[in-house]
This record gives sequence, structure tokens and C-alpha cells, in this order.
Amino acid sequence: MHKQAWLRQHLKCLACGGALAAAGEWRCGSCGATYAVINNAVSFIDAELAAQTKVDAPNKVSDHAYNTTARAIITAVEAQGGMALDCGAGLRDFRSEHLVQVEISAYDNIDVLAVNQALPFADASFDAVISLDVLEHVSDPFASARELARVLKPGGVLFIDVPFLQVEHGYPHHYFNMTRMGMRQLFEGMLECQAHVVPRSGHPGHVVWSMLQGFRVGLPRPERAEFESLTVGELMALGPNGIRDMYENAFNEEAAWRMASTTQALFTKPWDQAANRLGLAVNELAAFRPRKAKARPAALAQRVRASPALAPLKRARLILSKMFAGARRSFRAE
Repeated sequence: MHKQAWLRQHLKCLACGGALAAAGEWRCGSCGATYAVINNAVSFIDAELAAQTKVDAPNKVSDHAYNTTARAIITAVEAQGGMALDCGAGLRDFRSEHLVQVEISAYDNIDVLAVNQALPFADASFDAVISLDVLEHVSDPFASARELARVLKPGGVLFIDVPFLQVEHGYPHHYFNMTRMGMRQLFEGMLECQAHVVPRSGHPGHVVWSMLQGFRVGLPRPERAEFESLTVGELMALGPNGIRDMYENAFNEEAAWRMASTTQALFTKPWDQAANRLGLAVNELAAFRPRKAKARPAALAQRVRASPALAPLKRARLILSKMFAGARRSFRAE
């Protein structure tokens, strides 16, 4: 079946659930609601829904290619003459008559503009659903998970990838990362987990690199150069408090938000008085008091490097440097 014919059968009105007919714009036969076509994609995002779901047009373009597993799933759906959904597809150079690509931005490959929390498809529409690096960017991942499960056919497969230890990144917003238990809790009682792995693209090596990279770019150039000169052993010897004390005053505030170990907040339930019920002055609480710049322990890195605990590391580095120097001399001689 041609994809446009399939969409006419499976798209539904968000207002009443009625069937839609396409004639330039898409119109509901039951309540008369209309849905515009933008760059060949039918749009189910209006200003009210965008505000409810906190959707903004992204200031970045997500343009990753499908990985091997996603392509294998799409190929299997094509072989059976079924239909797959890529919910949060981004800009891709791959299209298929058996793949509906959904986004909040009208890239050339997109078929439907919709938010993950309110998908405009009938129940049990898709043989497979793909959601790659999307649910961290939605304001309500549990509502999104319910929608993904709702539009999946019984026996259908959901292939999903979400981050755990990643720095904050926006397309344009980043709300939630997930532990392994959190991932499973999203679909508790709706879908059965058949396999759950740490892929090569999610190896802890990516975490180490991204955290070091995020930290270094948050520093001004002089402190950045000093940080880059430290070895892993020296950083470990400093410990978290030592690293904080060395760079607290210099560290970029936005970078601190992107990779904070924790954040703290104080909320108040609305009432008809100006102050909170306890009469607390928020900026007088220790956690929220404006911070005064602390004197930087300038010699801390030097003291760490002089520590006896690093003697084995220094000897190893000396041995390795001599080995490499000898290898370079031999190479030049040849």
C-alpha cells in the first residue's frame, strides 16, 4: 500500500479521534478540525499543544544515520509489507514507503509533524516503532511511552535508545536521562523487555571523554591549559573537592549546569501571600546564598604532583618516555 493511502487510513483527529480526509489540508470528517500541510508533512502541532508539551522549533538539526539494528528492523517491516514509525526521526537521507517519519520540524524527509506525547495515529497501527535519543527531550516521557505503546501492534517491536550519563544537550530542551530501571519503568505493564544492553555507542569511554571535554571547555584558556596538563592519576589524587577548589571560581556557569553532579531547588506551592508560609528568605539559606569567590589554592596542583602516592605513576611515565624516545631514535636511524 502506498504510504499516503496508509496515512489516510491510520491518521486520526487529535480533537475527537475521527477519520481524516486529505484535500490540500487534512480535515476531520466528524468535528471539522483542519490540519495544515507544511513541506509535504501534515502538521498536528498548534500553538496550544506546543505550549502544553513545551515544544520549540529546534535550534540544532539532528541528522544521524540509522544504525544497523534500526535498518534491520525497517528491512524486516518492508519484507512483510508492514509499516514502521520513527518517532523523532530528525533529518535523515533514508526514506521508505514502509516507514513513517515523525518530527516537530518539517525536514524534507518528514511525513507527519506531531509531538511524542500526542501521536495522531489509530491504536495498533505500526509493526515496529523506533525511538532513538528522543525521550530525554520530551517534557513527559511517561506520556510519550504510553503513546509509543498504544500505536504499536500486538507482537510489534519497539527499538529505543535513551541516554544515562550524558551532559545536558538541547534539541532544544533536555529533560530526563534514565537508569536501566527507569527505562523499564517507562513501559511497565504495557510492553515486555526482550533485551537490554549497553551498546558500543554507549560505552563508558564516551562518558569519560564527554565529561572531560565538557569540563575543559567550561574553563578559561589559562586554567584550561593547566587542566589539560594533569594526568588521570593527578586528577584522581586531587579528588572531587580538590578539583572543585582549583576551578570553582573560573568555571563557566552554563557549563556547570550542563554537567552538574546534582542540582538543588526550593519550590513553593502558590498561595495568596507574597512570602512563603515559613517566612524564609531564600537567599539567606545556605544552599541559595550568593557565593563569594574563594581564594584559589594556586599551589594545589603542585602539591598533588609532589605527593608520595604518585611516585609509582611518575616512575611508570619516566619508563614509558624513555621507551618512546628510544623507539623514535631507532625509527630515525632506519
